[in-house]
Amino acid sequence: MNRIWFVLVLAVISKESFIMASASTPVAFSAVSAPRLWAVDDRAEYIVVTGKNCSKYYSSPPKDADFASSVYVVASMGTQPNPGYRIRIVQISQEGERVQVTVERLNPDPKGMYPQVLVNPIAVAEVKRKDLGPHPALQFAFVSPNGQPLAEAKVEF
Repeated sequence: MNRIWFVLVLAVISKESFIMASASTPVAFSAVSAPRLWAVDDRAEYIVVTGKNCSKYYSSPPKDADFASSVYVVASMGTQPNPGYRIRIVQISQEGERVQVTVERLNPDPKGMYPQVLVNPIAVAEVKRKDLGPHPALQFAFVSPNGQPLAEAKVEF
């Protein structure tokens, strides 16, 4: 009898996990070719830049920014002591008005040798506004690959 309950509970949990996982939709994005132009300062930053809030972060829009049709998701590690530190945007998914940005922060290989120069690892993803739906505002949640929260940003369009 205990086995039957165990199988039944496992089936219910699996079904709920599948429903929860399928509720979020992947959002297409492309990496910006010159992410250094999007650096804000020397601190770690997780921001979403739109035409409406661009002047909050930059004195002039970064080159090739198309705010009429896109938003830009920026993830930066801030100043680091060597080029072994890297960052990348792994996935963007959306569920209603909530957008989750999965960011992978990579540390240097402890066995590697790196020049001691200051770097500012940064990743920028361009997301077409139409791919985010007709919402007047969205809540962006930046998380690590294991789901640890990194930052939140509410963006109005």
